[in-house]
Amino acid sequence: MLPRYPPEKQLLTGLNSEVETELNKARTLIDDSIKQIMRSFPEGKRNRLFGFRFGSVDAVKGMGIKAVFKILGIDDNLVKIKLIAGMDCYGNNLKGS
Repeated sequence: MLPRYPPEKQLLTGLNSEVETELNKARTLIDDSIKQIMRSFPEGKRNRLFGFRFGSVDAVKGMGIKAVFKILGIDDNLVKIKLIAGMDCYGNNLKGS
């Protein structure tokens, strides 16, 4: 079972509302993409096969949003990627992104 994020209406500390909205959109897209990929694998081997191809789900979600969109094949025009490209799925700014 995949971890769930806080409800969309919950404010993340220190983020303005536009960034928070875009981050929540990105989270939804990432979660949906991961679920779709997982469903394509045989039950019982989903986490292992996902891990071989992309890394663990937690590791993927710890990467920068832009990198996650690229490896999962998500269209970055669906969000304002410039606002959130240097953040991970948890709203943390990543250095060097």
